[in-house]
Amino acid sequence: LDTPIHQDAPLTLGADVARKWLAVPVDFEGHKLVVAFAEPADDEALAALGHATSYEIIPAVADRAELLRAIDMIYGPAPAQTATTLESLGTAIGSPDFVG
Repeated sequence: LDTPIHQDAPLTLGADVARKWLAVPVDFEGHKLVVAFAEPADDEALAALGHATSYEIIPAVADRAELLRAIDMIYGPAPAQTATTLESLGTAIGSPDFVG
């Protein structure tokens, strides 16, 4: 993210919500929260973040890969269960019984 992140902005959102919506709160504008999204036009994401943070959300666009890096840097790496799930899926897809 090219925009400097206000040190308190990410604290308004939990890691699980940030990962679910691929969003990072970056700054405050008065009583509003500026949030970087991969999909800033997603009304459901805007509503969910508004509810989760109790701020009015000002959406900003950011690169998906940069957001993923920022989320890992701010909130820590994703829980290990995600990797396990993906490995299981890979095993299922690679097995001869899987019909695609």
